[in-house]
Amino acid sequence: MILFHPINYNDMEKTTTKTKKVVYPEYWAKRKNRLNPKLVKELEESAAREPEVTDDYGEYKPGTFLFKNTVVTVRRESGIWSCHIFSEHPIGLPLIKEVRYKFLPDNCCMAQLFGTREESNELKGVVLYELPNATPEDVEEVVE
Repeated sequence: MILFHPINYNDMEKTTTKTKKVVYPEYWAKRKNRLNPKLVKELEESAAREPEVTDDYGEYKPGTFLFKNTVVTVRRESGIWSCHIFSEHPIGLPLIKEVRYKFLPDNCCMAQLFGTREESNELKGVVLYELPNATPEDVEEVVE
């Protein structure tokens, strides 16, 4: 009588390793087959990337992501975060706030800058930039 069977640890490793997949919100799930292959590749690379920053609210990493009806591109260059929100539909303040708090660390003070008319015609969507060395308390002092 055999009380136990041998375990193949190689098989166990494969089953416990999580593969990070692209999350397709309902809006994008309907359009999944029509997405540009280059965009799909960027989404897959971003999903596989390890988080660079973790805080009490989540994990954050640069990359391209789908959120509701938008494409969100997060970058971190020289320690400064930026976030480009693109959509075929109008982007309102509530959506901008949702994206900011979902994809960027809490300790960042972000701002939306308005460039020249020429720049605004070339750039589609909304871009948020981190104010370097600024804390939310610093911004409150300036406003008061």
